[in-house]
Amino acid sequence: MHLTAHEIGHTYFPFHVMTNESFYAFMDEGLVSFIPRLVNGILLENENPMRGIVQSYAAQATTFRQVPLMVPSDMISDYAAYRVHAYTRPANAFFVLQQMLGEELFKEVIFEYIQRWKKKHPTPYDFFNTVEDVAEMDLTWFWNPWFFEKGYPDLAIERIQKENNRQELVVEKRGSLPVPVRLKIRFKDGSEETVKRSAEIWKKSNRFVYQLPENKTISFIYLGGMNIPDSYPENNFYTVNNME
Repeated sequence: MHLTAHEIGHTYFPFHVMTNESFYAFMDEGLVSFIPRLVNGILLENENPMRGIVQSYAAQATTFRQVPLMVPSDMISDYAAYRVHAYTRPANAFFVLQQMLGEELFKEVIFEYIQRWKKKHPTPYDFFNTVEDVAEMDLTWFWNPWFFEKGYPDLAIERIQKENNRQELVVEKRGSLPVPVRLKIRFKDGSEETVKRSAEIWKKSNRFVYQLPENKTISFIYLGGMNIPDSYPENNFYTVNNME
């Protein structure tokens, strides 16, 4: 079903909007590797359509196959590198963007982009400017790492810091790519707490500090999720033993 949805998506990108895949494949294959997955998630029961492409990208993000998306696609001769460049990295970037903007605003952005640039051969800058115009946001901090630079996603639990009765959890963005934060915190009394933040949390800082309950003892913390790319997941766990 995904292949069918993917190919239907190509009627919009590139054919209706008329982008040029030989220059910037992420404007075609990247969008079409992401948007149809949203449809699949609605139509297919118990389906996680993003899991495969998220985990695939996380595994390849630190390899030589990583090429900045703004490098013209026709300059990439290695097919494996082209797959990352055209499909998996941009699909992850658009997924992070959609989570940050929210479903309705992201939909509005895409509809306006299609309407504004249909049959006009838009460039990446036309896409970036349309998003910022509709969303009324300056997203330079997001475009630069995801589209103009090399890099990889890596969030880590840096430490638990305690002062008097206060205890705080510090999460560090060690990779250059901004991704969402998802924390699952389990306490010794059996209760749990889930914390979710969009990638916008990294707009001004590489550290996120979360205030933990003062009267509870932590048993276990897990950072991340199957739909959040992370190239070094081994630093995403904290147990009571290594906090002592």
